[in-house]
Amino acid sequence: MTRLRPLNEIFYRIPGRVEGHLAGTHQSREAGLGTQFYGVTDFLHHPDLRRLELRRSFTDPFRRLHVRIFERRSAATVVIAADLSASMIAAGSKRLQLATLTEGLAMGARRLGDRFGFVGFDRQVRRGWVMPPMTATGWVRSWCERLNDHPWQGEGAQGALQLAQWLPARRCLVILVSDFHWPDGMLPQVLGRLGTHLVVPVVLWSRAETEDWPRWGIRRVVDAETGGEILVWLHPRWRPRLQERYRQRRRTLQRLFRISGCQPLWLEDAIDPRRIERHFHALAG
Repeated sequence: MTRLRPLNEIFYRIPGRVEGHLAGTHQSREAGLGTQFYGVTDFLHHPDLRRLELRRSFTDPFRRLHVRIFERRSAATVVIAADLSASMIAAGSKRLQLATLTEGLAMGARRLGDRFGFVGFDRQVRRGWVMPPMTATGWVRSWCERLNDHPWQGEGAQGALQLAQWLPARRCLVILVSDFHWPDGMLPQVLGRLGTHLVVPVVLWSRAETEDWPRWGIRRVVDAETGGEILVWLHPRWRPRLQERYRQRRRTLQRLFRISGCQPLWLEDAIDPRRIERHFHALAG
């Protein structure tokens, strides 16, 4: 088994303003004791005599007091929702990618002062793979080692439909990691149920799925999700047809993500922290 290697922190930006009372680095929906001027409001809405806006108060025809308010910075909540079904180890190094991505994002969350959690699922959400969001990240390294050694025997990923029940009530950043070899009708349902959160799908594919095939021969192919087996006759035209099916699948997923308002990140065989950070920067505008 390939072991985890040290990874640089992966930083992210969150579009819009976050909800939360803990101090952090993200733009907040609430006013506070920041340094960037936010606006002026009625004293009754924000009673703070230290920040009286004298000019607005003196000129108010209704003799109301006004105060200046400033933008506060708040901590965010980040949750990785990870597909642990058998198809994620059918080819390539997807589970190592998932473990590496999890550790890098956890390190970034720790540096930013955010809370970080994890929810794993296959045909259902697995309680043994649920870690509620917290600021402490000492659990992450051993968690990722477990991910790398996990047998990944679950048939199907229907547990994604249960994710909303395991996430915080407040809006958070949900990084949905899977190969998304799901029924087409299931993906819109999952994204619809997660609609109160900011969802960033991360699609893990491997070139081995389309490249590691001989030109000629008969191959026994096992469906990683169901365990079913079929015999496939391989010939020079078979691989291009398989590659075309993957291209069609990618277009279908892009369409489904776009309809749901998501912008997916596609990763093949390797985790590039800088590429991931550029994707989040693009999302935040």
